[in-house]
Amino acid sequence: MRSLIIGIALFLIWSFLATWYYVSRLNKILEGPVTTEQVLPEEAADETGTTLKADSSAAEAVLSIPEKAVVQFAFNSAQFITNESLEKFISECKIYLEKKPETLVNVTGHACWIGPADYNMDLGRRRAESVAGYLKDSGLPGDRIRTHSKGETEPVADNTTAEGRSRNRRTEVIINN
Repeated sequence: MRSLIIGIALFLIWSFLATWYYVSRLNKILEGPVTTEQVLPEEAADETGTTLKADSSAAEAVLSIPEKAVVQFAFNSAQFITNESLEKFISECKIYLEKKPETLVNVTGHACWIGPADYNMDLGRRRAESVAGYLKDSGLPGDRIRTHSKGETEPVADNTTAEGRSRNRRTEVIINN
Protein backbone atom coordinates (compact mmCIF):
# COMPACT_ATOMS: atom_id res chain seq x y z
CA MET A 1 0.00 0.00 0.00
CA ARG A 2 2.84 2.34 0.86
CA SER A 3 4.50 1.82 -2.54
CA LEU A 4 1.18 2.52 -4.25
CA ILE A 5 0.86 5.88 -2.48
CA ILE A 6 4.48 6.77 -3.33
CA GLY A 7 3.86 5.76 -6.97
CA ILE A 8 0.73 7.92 -7.20
CA ALA A 9 2.55 10.87 -5.60
CA LEU A 10 5.47 10.54 -8.04
CA PHE A 11 3.04 10.26 -10.96
CA LEU A 12 1.21 13.44 -9.88
CA ILE A 13 4.49 15.33 -9.44
CA TRP A 14 5.71 14.13 -12.84
CA SER A 15 2.38 15.09 -14.46
CA PHE A 16 2.50 18.56 -12.94
CA LEU A 17 6.09 19.18 -14.04
CA ALA A 18 5.49 17.79 -17.54
CA THR A 19 2.41 19.98 -17.97
CA TRP A 20 4.25 23.05 -16.70
CA TYR A 21 7.17 22.40 -19.05
CA TYR A 22 4.85 21.83 -22.03
CA VAL A 23 2.82 24.98 -21.35
CA SER A 24 5.92 27.15 -20.90
CA ARG A 25 7.41 25.81 -24.14
CA LEU A 26 4.09 26.27 -25.94
CA ASN A 27 3.89 29.90 -24.78
CA LYS A 28 7.35 30.56 -26.18
CA ILE A 29 6.35 29.00 -29.49
CA LEU A 30 3.09 30.98 -29.67
CA GLU A 31 4.85 34.25 -28.89
CA GLY A 32 7.13 33.52 -31.80
CA PRO A 33 10.73 34.45 -32.24
CA VAL A 34 11.83 38.02 -31.91
CA THR A 35 12.68 39.18 -35.40
CA THR A 36 14.26 42.31 -36.71
CA GLU A 37 14.05 43.56 -40.23
CA GLN A 38 16.99 45.10 -41.99
CA VAL A 39 16.19 47.38 -44.87
CA LEU A 40 18.82 47.11 -47.58
CA PRO A 41 19.70 49.88 -49.96
CA GLU A 42 18.61 49.43 -53.58
CA GLU A 43 22.04 47.95 -54.36
CA ALA A 44 24.42 46.33 -51.91
CA ALA A 45 27.47 44.12 -52.12
CA ASP A 46 27.72 40.77 -50.34
CA GLU A 47 30.90 39.34 -48.75
CA THR A 48 32.30 38.25 -52.14
CA GLY A 49 31.86 41.68 -53.69
CA THR A 50 28.95 40.62 -55.90
CA THR A 51 26.42 43.41 -56.37
CA LEU A 52 22.96 42.53 -55.08
CA LYS A 53 19.79 44.32 -56.13
CA ALA A 54 17.12 44.66 -53.43
CA ASP A 55 13.60 43.50 -54.27
CA SER A 56 11.32 46.42 -53.42
CA SER A 57 8.30 44.16 -52.83
CA ALA A 58 10.20 42.18 -50.19
CA ALA A 59 11.27 45.33 -48.40
CA GLU A 60 7.68 46.59 -48.18
CA ALA A 61 6.76 47.81 -44.72
CA VAL A 62 4.51 45.67 -42.58
CA LEU A 63 0.99 47.10 -42.48
CA SER A 64 -0.80 47.33 -39.18
CA ILE A 65 -4.56 47.33 -38.80
CA PRO A 66 -5.82 50.75 -37.68
CA GLU A 67 -7.33 50.83 -34.20
CA LYS A 68 -11.09 51.11 -34.02
CA ALA A 69 -12.74 54.51 -34.07
CA VAL A 70 -15.54 55.44 -31.68
CA VAL A 71 -17.91 58.28 -32.58
CA GLN A 72 -20.13 59.69 -29.81
CA PHE A 73 -23.64 61.07 -30.34
CA ALA A 74 -26.01 63.39 -28.51
CA PHE A 75 -29.20 61.97 -27.01
CA ASN A 76 -31.74 60.81 -29.63
CA SER A 77 -29.53 62.02 -32.51
CA ALA A 78 -27.81 60.47 -35.52
CA GLN A 79 -25.71 63.60 -36.16
CA PHE A 80 -22.15 63.74 -34.91
CA ILE A 81 -19.21 66.09 -34.88
CA THR A 82 -16.03 64.66 -36.33
CA ASN A 83 -12.88 64.62 -34.23
CA GLU A 84 -9.15 64.21 -34.73
CA SER A 85 -9.12 60.50 -33.86
CA LEU A 86 -11.77 59.76 -36.51
CA GLU A 87 -9.83 61.70 -39.13
CA LYS A 88 -6.64 59.82 -38.23
CA PHE A 89 -8.51 56.51 -38.43
CA ILE A 90 -9.88 57.41 -41.88
CA SER A 91 -6.44 58.29 -43.24
CA GLU A 92 -4.98 55.03 -41.87
CA CYS A 93 -7.94 53.10 -43.31
CA LYS A 94 -7.40 54.53 -46.79
CA ILE A 95 -3.83 53.24 -46.82
CA TYR A 96 -4.76 49.87 -45.33
CA LEU A 97 -7.72 49.28 -47.68
CA GLU A 98 -5.58 50.09 -50.72
CA LYS A 99 -3.13 47.37 -49.72
CA LYS A 100 -5.77 44.85 -48.57
CA PRO A 101 -8.61 44.73 -51.13
CA GLU A 102 -10.44 41.91 -49.33
CA THR A 103 -10.83 43.91 -46.13
CA LEU A 104 -14.20 45.25 -44.95
CA VAL A 105 -15.06 48.15 -42.63
CA ASN A 106 -17.79 47.38 -40.08
CA VAL A 107 -19.74 50.33 -38.69
CA THR A 108 -21.89 49.40 -35.68
CA GLY A 109 -24.37 51.81 -34.11
CA HIS A 110 -25.32 51.70 -30.42
CA ALA A 111 -27.78 53.49 -28.16
CA CYS A 112 -28.37 53.92 -24.44
CA TRP A 113 -31.34 52.17 -22.86
CA ILE A 114 -33.71 55.14 -22.78
CA GLY A 115 -36.68 54.41 -25.03
CA PRO A 116 -38.15 51.23 -26.53
CA ALA A 117 -35.69 48.56 -27.70
CA ASP A 118 -36.94 48.60 -31.31
CA TYR A 119 -36.55 52.40 -31.47
CA ASN A 120 -33.00 52.13 -30.08
CA MET A 121 -32.19 49.45 -32.67
CA ASP A 122 -33.36 51.81 -35.42
CA LEU A 123 -31.47 54.73 -33.85
CA GLY A 124 -28.30 52.61 -33.81
CA ARG A 125 -28.86 51.81 -37.51
CA ARG A 126 -29.28 55.50 -38.36
CA ARG A 127 -26.13 56.35 -36.43
CA ALA A 128 -24.16 53.66 -38.27
CA GLU A 129 -25.48 54.88 -41.63
CA SER A 130 -24.58 58.46 -40.73
CA VAL A 131 -20.98 57.52 -39.96
CA ALA A 132 -20.80 55.22 -43.02
CA GLY A 133 -21.92 58.11 -45.21
CA TYR A 134 -19.19 60.29 -43.74
CA LEU A 135 -16.60 57.56 -44.37
CA LYS A 136 -17.73 57.31 -48.02
CA ASP A 137 -17.61 61.10 -48.41
CA SER A 138 -14.07 61.00 -46.97
CA GLY A 139 -12.89 58.64 -49.70
CA LEU A 140 -13.35 55.15 -48.30
CA PRO A 141 -14.88 52.71 -50.81
CA GLY A 142 -18.62 52.40 -50.10
CA ASP A 143 -18.83 48.82 -51.35
CA ARG A 144 -16.54 47.71 -48.51
CA ILE A 145 -18.43 49.43 -45.68
CA ARG A 146 -21.01 47.36 -43.76
CA THR A 147 -23.44 48.89 -41.26
CA HIS A 148 -25.00 47.14 -38.27
CA SER A 149 -27.00 48.12 -35.23
CA LYS A 150 -26.78 46.68 -31.74
CA GLY A 151 -29.26 49.16 -30.28
CA GLU A 152 -29.04 49.06 -26.51
CA THR A 153 -27.80 45.44 -26.33
CA GLU A 154 -24.05 46.04 -25.91
CA PRO A 155 -23.42 48.88 -23.45
CA VAL A 156 -19.82 49.81 -22.61
CA ALA A 157 -20.82 51.76 -19.51
CA ASP A 158 -23.48 51.76 -16.80
CA ASN A 159 -26.82 52.92 -18.22
CA THR A 160 -28.01 54.07 -14.79
CA THR A 161 -25.80 57.17 -14.88
CA ALA A 162 -25.91 60.12 -17.29
CA GLU A 163 -22.19 59.70 -18.05
CA GLY A 164 -22.64 55.99 -18.76
CA ARG A 165 -25.61 56.59 -21.07
CA SER A 166 -23.58 59.24 -22.90
CA ARG A 167 -20.74 56.75 -23.48
CA ASN A 168 -23.23 54.15 -24.76
CA ARG A 169 -24.55 56.50 -27.46
CA ARG A 170 -21.85 55.67 -29.97
CA THR A 171 -20.86 54.13 -33.26
CA GLU A 172 -17.80 51.87 -33.51
CA VAL A 173 -15.83 51.58 -36.75
CA ILE A 174 -13.69 48.44 -36.99
CA ILE A 175 -11.56 46.90 -39.74
CA ASN A 176 -12.30 43.22 -40.41
CA ASN A 177 -9.85 41.01 -42.25
